[in-house]
Amino acid sequence: RDRASRSVDLSISLEPLPDPNNRLTLSPTRKDKHGLACPDIHYDVGDYVRKGLEVVKIQLRQIGDLFDAQEFVINDKLNANNHIMGGTIMGSDPTNSVVNGNCRAHDHD
Repeated sequence: RDRASRSVDLSISLEPLPDPNNRLTLSPTRKDKHGLACPDIHYDVGDYVRKGLEVVKIQLRQIGDLFDAQEFVINDKLNANNHIMGGTIMGSDPTNSVVNGNCRAHDHD
């Protein structure tokens, strides 16, 4: 309890840039129990986030120095932040997207 009363836990969020290689496609080989293609997810945070993480680690050390931190641990794992993301392409052209700008399917009024 004493340690908890003198501790600080900081969380930093890094936002990846859009990347056309980050996508969800249907597997050409894997099927679910209903015979439907399973999703294949291609995702990488990219160099922007990796470089940002290095800057953040420096800034966190500076914050620790300001508080004269005696125990200081930086977890540099890029953990998921439970951000809900979909697999539907939005656009104005039904030939290359599923929903319009109002999230309505092109093939339904």
